[in-house]
Amino acid sequence: MSDGNNVAIKLVTVASFDNSSGFVGELLVNEINIMKEIENDNVVKFLDYFQSKNFAYIIMEYCDGKLINIT
Repeated sequence: MSDGNNVAIKLVTVASFDNSSGFVGELLVNEINIMKEIENDNVVKFLDYFQSKNFAYIIMEYCDGKLINIT
């Protein structure tokens, strides 16, 4: 990112949600909306979303593999 921090990117093929019913596309929109609303230290933070002709990109906080401390 522009601030130099690492991010995780979930890459979704547009063809996987470009169907006539729109149901799968709706699932993607729902996932993004839910991720935007969740603010919890134990959940990866949503940062951004954008779409190109072939892919949708969900940009999230990068987790470096450390164990989560559940208290």
